Amino acid sequence: MMTRHRILMGLNALLYIGPLLAGLAGQGWNMIPLFGAIFLLWLAVIQPGDWPHGRDEWRQRDRQLSVVTQSVVHVLLVVVLFAIGRGLGGMLGVLPLFHAMLPVALSFAAVPLARLAGAIPVPAVNADVAANPRLQAAVRVTETLNALPHDVDHAVIEAHMKAIAAEIGAEDLREALIARVKCGEAGVPTVRALVNLASSATWARSLDQAAAERVFATFSGNAGQAMYFATVMNGNVSANPDLASHCPSAATLIARADALKRTDAEVPLRSLAARVARGTEVVAMPVETLAEEPKATPSAA
Repeated sequence: MMTRHRILMGLNALLYIGPLLAGLAGQGWNMIPLFGAIFLLWLAVIQPGDWPHGRDEWRQRDRQLSVVTQSVVHVLLVVVLFAIGRGLGGMLGVLPLFHAMLPVALSFAAVPLARLAGAIPVPAVNADVAANPRLQAAVRVTETLNALPHDVDHAVIEAHMKAIAAEIGAEDLREALIARVKCGEAGVPTVRALVNLASSATWARSLDQAAAERVFATFSGNAGQAMYFATVMNGNVSANPDLASHCPSAATLIARADALKRTDAEVPLRSLAARVARGTEVVAMPVETLAEEPKATPSAA
């Protein structure tokens, strides 16, 4: 049985063949914006977590920069494929005869097909999951949560998490969500569930520091999600100092803050690192290391 990965590889080829054929047929460069838009739509479908969700995320500089960078890269890719097609056409001296919209149709067809492929439940490919029947079963139980819309209400994700934990236990829930990330099968709801697992005062108590670091590693590369986690946990640890032992280590938090310098995540991460190091209130730190406290809790990623 073909895996989702192989299906998407085939659809990726279908996407690329459009501008290649357009160039081969000698179509004008005015087709570049159209193919560029299709490529960006494809990216938004197969990697929705890489795109901002909501007004707050669109205002973040790192998210804006990410969108601009991805847009430029994919438009350049279209230009390269188009140029290769025109070069091959000139070398072969052949002008294929087909409808002018055929290349566009082929590329565009890859987008809805990729969306359908995203709904296909496939077995996890991670070796750790394959060797662990209990983890395999847990991953299957989380399929419903993973298939939720990316912008689903937080309460719905929380309800799914509670139902799954009641069925398989909080530890298996955590390991199944982490396994999905490692296997490349984690949708936005799964990542949001992991953020909630690490930041909610109720769920965080089920984590020791090692488990908290493993969960944190699955989403901390995203500045918006890291900011949300750190901001919520700053409040939780301030109200309940014992939660400091259920957070990632101060060294881990400072390292992530260093990696996310000049983003909205840096300040709350450094604040949380200070709280974790002391276990109670924020310790006195240099201004360049610890800035002012975050003033508001951002919306979930």
